[in-house]
Amino acid sequence: MTWEFLNPQAFWGLVGVVVGSILTTAKDVFLDRTKQKRDRQYAAVRLVVILELYAEACHDTASDGGEMVSNDAGWEERETMVSKPVLDSFPDDIEWKALKSDLTYRVLRFPVLIAENERAISYAFDEIAGPPDYDEGFDERQKRYAQLGLEALKLAKELRAEVNLPEQAADGLSRELQSIKNRIEQN
Repeated sequence: MTWEFLNPQAFWGLVGVVVGSILTTAKDVFLDRTKQKRDRQYAAVRLVVILELYAEACHDTASDGGEMVSNDAGWEERETMVSKPVLDSFPDDIEWKALKSDLTYRVLRFPVLIAENERAISYAFDEIAGPPDYDEGFDERQKRYAQLGLEALKLAKELRAEVNLPEQAADGLSRELQSIKNRIEQN
């Protein structure tokens, strides 16, 4: 068998095609990884802000001990002074697949966790607590929103860590939510 087809011109032409193919593939891989990193960072930033705002609102609700207010019948009953927190909708413009699947699952499941906790709060007010103080209902409300706030902060912290965002400036909110939760659980 002869190797005449591998004359110097053909050989270098073949080398050029192989090198060009390798460089094109390397460029595509590099650009894809760069885009995925940007998508992951953007998603994390957007989600961290939403979760931290929700945690702040949870703190306000968990701190609400209610106030005695006269109802239409002239009786005094304790009512909430702070409305329940509302989680902003997650943005449609983020690339969820850029985040780790277990973290994505926990973030996307967070609204379900909120609904489960709100159902437990409603049950406590409707079936367990009674007028005029509704102590059990308020305790459940404070504890559950403290837990939800802590979970939101935990998810935000994990998102920050995934993309190397700076740590939260102060963890006072986390300490306060934990303190509320502990106080209710001890009673």
